[in-house]
Amino acid sequence: MAISAGLPDDCTMPSMLQLSNLVLDLLKHTIPRRSNLTTTEERAFESFRQLASVLDQAEQRDRLRETYGAAMNMLFETYVPGAGTPLVKNFEQWLSYLIETPPWLTPAEQARNHAAFLDVSAAVASVLESRQRMTLHEQNGVCPDWLAKLVRMWHRDAATVMTFNYDRFVELAWLVNVERTPPRTMSWDLYPAPLTPLVARAGIAPPVYSVPGGFQLFKLHGSIGWWYSGPDGPPGDIIYDQGMQGGSWSSDGLDPVGELSISLMQDREQLIVPPAAVKSPYYNNRAIRAMWRNAAGYLGLADELVIMGFSLPATDMLVSSMLCTNVRKDCVITPVDFGDAVIKRIRDTFDISADDPRLNKKYVGLGENAIPKWVEDTVNAAD
Repeated sequence: MAISAGLPDDCTMPSMLQLSNLVLDLLKHTIPRRSNLTTTEERAFESFRQLASVLDQAEQRDRLRETYGAAMNMLFETYVPGAGTPLVKNFEQWLSYLIETPPWLTPAEQARNHAAFLDVSAAVASVLESRQRMTLHEQNGVCPDWLAKLVRMWHRDAATVMTFNYDRFVELAWLVNVERTPPRTMSWDLYPAPLTPLVARAGIAPPVYSVPGGFQLFKLHGSIGWWYSGPDGPPGDIIYDQGMQGGSWSSDGLDPVGELSISLMQDREQLIVPPAAVKSPYYNNRAIRAMWRNAAGYLGLADELVIMGFSLPATDMLVSSMLCTNVRKDCVITPVDFGDAVIKRIRDTFDISADDPRLNKKYVGLGENAIPKWVEDTVNAAD
């Protein structure tokens, strides 16, 4: 969200509530069209729509449109359980309801919930991919100055960075703004995990290097650029990374490596761990588990933990558990956030007091200036 700050609302990266609304809008336009409606039903709805559009009297026309909209909403809510309830105001709770097996539901209803969960997960990836490209389009080829400084600092300091975001802004910023010594020339060089370039499926095997040290990006909840067989795949399922062209801060820079990449994705799903309380099926993959183990090891070595824009949500107990069991007791904790609500969650997670000297509260409550301020101060201190 910080990367797209200042842009028109319909081009920015969404908050969790905004993401929920965008996903609902997308599904309302896609699910009824591809659902197994009978020909009779399809014709009935189409006739209804056409009648509403040709009636002369405005009042009757508006009533018909209203009725048609209500009928379509009813149809949609049948295919997406919970969509017409207050659950959608809490995206994590709604997804958890869909992925779990509520005991008051019949097996058939639970199966419908699971199907809807897969639809919602795919819609999340689609919405974020679209917003990512809209952000780049609106920025007219200009990467935010603070982001360029940030990735250069991470590269220089061989930083270990863990993210729960699915987008690929950081990889693109690194490709565009950092002068790299070969062989770290592709976005997949950043990932400390055994990922396979997607083009390898076509028999094209670009060199993949395991470069010791250097900036490492642990994407612990996956990426919209990673593809695999899905959460039901075997533990040894291969994760493919589509890579990106780089070259410019633009949608073209996000394009996958290789002309064949689009067709190579057809039988795969994007690997994103949805923001639901239940994530276990997604952690069965051995590459993902290895990434989490390595991340936990680096946490144990850290002198300072910078929590940048991550709110430590109560629903993500796994992340809280990893932090509180691996971060050293003498580690400085520096939250960098637009608001200060994260302070309480940090105190609860690490069981520390508000005046504990390990808690650096200098960069909370600064609004959109929080991350740029931290970057500027840290870069200047290093210089």
